[in-house]
Amino acid sequence: MSLYAPQQQRRLRRPNQGNQPRSAQPSRFISPQANTRVTPRQPVQRLTEANQPGDPNQPPGGPNQPPSGPPAAPPSPWASDPILLQAQAAYQQALATSQATAAARQQQLLTAYGDPALARSILGADSPYATAAEQNPFSTLASLRYGYGQAQNALNENLNKANLFYSSTRGNALNEQARGYQEQTYGAGQEAQAGLASIAEMLLGSRTDAEEARRAAEEDAYERWLARALSGGGLPGGN
Repeated sequence: MSLYAPQQQRRLRRPNQGNQPRSAQPSRFISPQANTRVTPRQPVQRLTEANQPGDPNQPPGGPNQPPSGPPAAPPSPWASDPILLQAQAAYQQALATSQATAAARQQQLLTAYGDPALARSILGADSPYATAAEQNPFSTLASLRYGYGQAQNALNENLNKANLFYSSTRGNALNEQARGYQEQTYGAGQEAQAGLASIAEMLLGSRTDAEEARRAAEEDAYERWLARALSGGGLPGGN
């Protein structure tokens, strides 16, 4: 008998684990998912305003925060000068008065002229003065239209009495009347434009005068503050 027989028997014979049937023994096939590391699922984080990704074009501080800018310049030391404050109040009052006066003159001129399109272009599409200009029976344009119509009726009546209603004489006379009406309408438009330009010039002059008065008052306030500072009569910035 060979000396290697027991070793061969031990190599060839595999004991049955736990006397389990062959079908119940673990399979030698290993699933690919067996060696895969499974990590715990992270909770889904809701995207809120606090954790939304930043926008490179968005100013810091959020969408409702105004962008940071240079700080406002401090007021001048002489800004509290009582005479200057009175001058500034007078300046604001002069601007409001001149604007109101110019608007009233525009409304009066446009209503008297009678062109609603021109009134809307200057006073606004919803201005009641545009409707007033259109409905004014005694406006410049309405009077010219009325006169032109009356002249046509008189011409036709006279030519009809002379048996010239269908003649070339009537045609020439109507053309002359139409030309005269166009000239009158054009002249009235030029006068209206000249009146509007005069109102605008008046408004500009009033604003210029008010601005010059305000600057002069500010210069005087500075001179008073400087004199007090140099004389030691008060601290810079005091009254």
